[in-house]
Amino acid sequence: MADSELLVERRGHLLSLVLNRPAARNAVSPAMLEMLTAAIEEARGARTDVVTITGAGGYFCAGADIASYTTPRARLAELEAFTRAARNLCRAIETLDAVTVAAVDGPCLGGGFEIALACDLIIAADTARFGLPETRLGLIPGWGGTQRLTAAIGAPEPAASS
Repeated sequence: MADSELLVERRGHLLSLVLNRPAARNAVSPAMLEMLTAAIEEARGARTDVVTITGAGGYFCAGADIASYTTPRARLAELEAFTRAARNLCRAIETLDAVTVAAVDGPCLGGGFEIALACDLIIAADTARFGLPETRLGLIPGWGGTQRLTAAIGAPEPAASS
């Protein structure tokens, strides 16, 4: 279904997931989060050897779609529920028995980077750019990205004392 926020294609034991909101830079909406979670759970139940995740339109993912929260008053409760569900999605990707691959073309930011970090492999095009810019909004990476990033690249060595 071309108008879906997530395109899902299965070919044998390969499951391909395409984040499909190019006008919103593939930002993860509540609906997309539900679809991603369902697709990962389907992969867990079916014989799946490889899951690929990529984005449509030259963007991997701009992170959470903050604009989708309905009202300022509801934002905190919605953000907490969304963050919890997104953290669970990343954990589900990370613990999936299949090999998970993030194919990154273009910006991969915030929650998008956290999703990529939950995968076993990240394959990045020359145009790929990675970052966790949510701190500019007074938020922390809440989907487990800080821990996964540190595990992926290692902690810095302590500075030598003088």
